Formats: sequence, C-alpha cells, structure tokens
Amino acid sequence: SHITLTDACFNVPVDYAKKVLKAITGAGLNVSIHTSPVPVKGHYDDEFFELYRKAGGVLLSLGAETLSEKMLKSYNKPFDIEDVRAAAGLFNTEELPFRLEGLFGCPGGKAETLKETKELLPRLHCSDFVYGIGVRLMPGTGLFEVAKKEGVVKDARELFTPKFYVSKDLD
Repeated sequence: SHITLTDACFNVPVDYAKKVLKAITGAGLNVSIHTSPVPVKGHYDDEFFELYRKAGGVLLSLGAETLSEKMLKSYNKPFDIEDVRAAAGLFNTEELPFRLEGLFGCPGGKAETLKETKELLPRLHCSDFVYGIGVRLMPGTGLFEVAKKEGVVKDARELFTPKFYVSKDLD
C-alpha cells in the first residue's frame, strides 16, 4: 500500500517522471507514494505535482544535503540555495509536505557551514528534517581519494566494513 520511489533524483528528467506517475494512476493502484525530487530548475512544475498527488503522493524528501552555498559546491550539486528555496516554496504552495535531508561531514564542513543550514532551515517550512553525519566511503570516488590523503583509509580493502568520512574541521 506504500511505494517509495528510491531514485534520489526521481524528477530528472521530468517527462519520464510524469510518465511513471501516469502509469501508476492508470493502473488504478490505491497507494501512498514517497519520493525524492531534486530542486533543479526545469525538472518540476505544476503538472508534475498534480500527477504526483493523483498517483498517491503524500510526502517528498528534498535531498539538498546542506543549506550552505559553499557545501553545495563541495557536494557538486547541480543547484544552489535559491533553487532549494524555490522548490520549498512551491512544495508549500502546492501543500505537499516535504522533509529536508541533510548530510554533514564532507570536506569543507565546519561549524560555520552547519550554522548556515541551521539559520535557513526554519524559513523553508519543511515538515521534517532528517540528517546524517559522515559520508560513506566508496572506492573510486573523489572522497575516497581525499580520505586516503588525510590518512582516514589506506586502501579499498578497508571498506568491506563500512567506513565514513567526517571533516576534520567539523567539531
């Protein structure tokens, strides 16, 4: 009775997302849906939200990870704070509850960047805020190379047991 569409950027491309939502509606399923759209301009609109609601959409999870412009760049996100604000504003206008998902501990993360998130968060009017501290290391990623340089890990064999990177500048 509940479907979670786990694609972390379900709405990219938006036309495909709309086809999926139409198929769910067309199948006559009586379900509740939860998914994670990204706040990238041009990848959501009023029709997307209308289809989402018709298909059974009850909650959105906005995986912005941070509300710090500096950290969005560090995470290589294809959006900025204004995009996050615009998406949150539209979710609120559409009366769709959403949670904001945070992830702290990437390189460059420190008290100052956490404070930026803390200060902007109440202005987004999200229904929930969930977060994690530390980013799981995966071989072959830029973060894995940073972790090796900093002595967090020596090689990929250490990752058979999950290891997480937390910025040394984060208190």
